[in-house]
Amino acid sequence: MTGGENTTRTIGWVGSFGYSYDYKYSVDFNIRADGSSLFGKDNRFAPFWSAGLRWNVMKESFMKNVGAFSEFVARASY
Repeated sequence: MTGGENTTRTIGWVGSFGYSYDYKYSVDFNIRADGSSLFGKDNRFAPFWSAGLRWNVMKESFMKNVGAFSEFVARASY
């Protein structure tokens, strides 16, 4: 019979920011950082992030009289 024993340590944190103006324009940003003893001695933390934008086109004055859409939203994220 064979076996082994390993000890690893991990830590992480998450941050989030969101803002909306006049129910038309929204922006959000998220970041997560994970730290682990498995990542290597010189690079213990790995960041992961995302960002997004949203525009509610139906809230614009030029779309008030357009009856073809009940909802029209443009989104972009990275």
